[in-house]
Amino acid sequence: MKRFLLTLIIALLIIAGVAYGGSWMVINETKDLLAGGMVGDTYTENITLDDFKAQAEASDLSLPNGPFDCILVLGAGLNAQGKPSPMLEDRLDLAIYLYQQGYSSKLLLSGDNGTEYYDEVTAMRNYVLDQGVPDSAVVCDYAGFSTYDSMYRAQGIFCVERAIVVTQGYHLSRALFIGKALDMDVYGAAADQETFNGQQARDLREIVARDKDLIKSFIKPEAKIMGDKLPIK
Repeated sequence: MKRFLLTLIIALLIIAGVAYGGSWMVINETKDLLAGGMVGDTYTENITLDDFKAQAEASDLSLPNGPFDCILVLGAGLNAQGKPSPMLEDRLDLAIYLYQQGYSSKLLLSGDNGTEYYDEVTAMRNYVLDQGVPDSAVVCDYAGFSTYDSMYRAQGIFCVERAIVVTQGYHLSRALFIGKALDMDVYGAAADQETFNGQQARDLREIVARDKDLIKSFIKPEAKIMGDKLPIK
């Protein structure tokens, strides 16, 4: 009986993860730098850059240096040389584009610096600085150990109220749902310039992650590491 109940609970969680992937509170404003792609909660369609700009203007997203507190970039790993992975490069490239277009005057780079030998955030920072973003526009969160921690610390440490979150489309629903659950006004930009191998495996992991973060978003535990507030504005 216990095994049956455990199996039933796991099955329900998986179903919830799949279902919520399509119906979480997602704002359908995303940008693909190369081909153009609008990724919604249940659909995808190709759009041009001009179409994206027109939709952004209609949604009041293109006001110079506002109304967004920051463009929040979620980490995605490093390569063997300690540089941003190709997936992370796409996220950073899109964030730089949004910064250059005036969506916000700040980039908040959130990633894992759990040991002295692994520093995702410094690699992200160096990348955007090399692309011409001024140091004064870059804010680093070295304790973004998970999507939940990154979103929680954005609100709890950096006092972010309104943000554009940059990640790949498959990951975007979860990040925005967490932000909404934390009473943030969040919009999503999908860095889907390229298609990477292993997406099926990432999709499967995302199902489990959605279940985990669905529970966390209702309980609202603090991030693993907290500290003094450092308002980004």
